[in-house]
Amino acid sequence: MRLLSAGVIGRKSMKTDEELKQIAQDLLAGKIYSDRHIPKGESELAINMVFTPFMFLGEEDLKKMMDDKVVLIYEYLSEAGPREVNGMPTFMSFRTLTKDEFSKVVDFHDKIKSEIEGVK
Repeated sequence: MRLLSAGVIGRKSMKTDEELKQIAQDLLAGKIYSDRHIPKGESELAINMVFTPFMFLGEEDLKKMMDDKVVLIYEYLSEAGPREVNGMPTFMSFRTLTKDEFSKVVDFHDKIKSEIEGVK
């Protein structure tokens, strides 16, 4: 399985602000599951169980992820498979955010959350 050629890893362009804002909204709405949702006590292999294609990445793909400064692995819960592992969803796909993209998502997330709390 070559995820690199499928465009999952090694994409050249950064997501737009609109895409990142949508990700922030979807995180707040509970539509996204990420590697940050994996409980701390779980095995380091849990990421492979949750995001199944991750276990098939080769050294070249992992190096590309590091070079691209990928800091978040996520997927929409609507893409989850029918089974769970230790109460966690399982996916046959995943998406990534780079350090710069994640920083923007956090900013959008905090701004949206503040706006929602201000309305209450």
